[in-house]
Amino acid sequence: MVPGVHLNPDAVCPGLITGIRGDSIPTLLIVDDNAELVQIYALILRGNGYQVYSAGDGERCFSLLDTITPDLILLDIMMEPMDGWEVLSRIRRSERSSGIPVIMVSGKKPTHDEAWQYMEWVDNYRVKHLSVKGLKAVVTDFFAFQDAIDREISQVERKRTGEKVLAEYRGLRKSIAAGTAMMCLLEMADVEITNRINEKEKRLKELQVEYGVSA
Repeated sequence: MVPGVHLNPDAVCPGLITGIRGDSIPTLLIVDDNAELVQIYALILRGNGYQVYSAGDGERCFSLLDTITPDLILLDIMMEPMDGWEVLSRIRRSERSSGIPVIMVSGKKPTHDEAWQYMEWVDNYRVKHLSVKGLKAVVTDFFAFQDAIDREISQVERKRTGEKVLAEYRGLRKSIAAGTAMMCLLEMADVEITNRINEKEKRLKELQVEYGVSA
């Protein structure tokens, strides 16, 4: 596969997909400059029933995002000339793409500064190279987690809360999960990150009690 050329989203097998809502076929976007790895990941995920596109760098990623809205982006970090953190920042600052979930899939572990700065913006962080089983699990677990959050959000909505509370609840669930995943990959225990996650968990518990959410 030529770097930067996206894959045609065909040969899908919807019956193989688990942990997602309804009958829709999720669309994935892989952003990575390793063309061989992208091809392997795409074949695995397409074989599991997903529509898959790919981009070999940040600019091609944004070109694709002008025409598609994927359900999930798998984003590498060590790319040139625009690294994955810069791509993530631009995704989050764009009105069109700010709400698209992003899982960082990188050959490097996060640093303290990266975990602190980006735990609010990522949905998960995984280290390469993923096995076939591991790659499938990352994606299916993500959609199952999204479904779980949606079920909890529906309980909050019954209390006729505003959008601000719903956004806070979803943001807490997401950042706690992402922060925990990144913290587990740090080279040593990190008190600051731990305390930040604990504060978020405390606030989440307050909302769950206030709105009668059974997680």
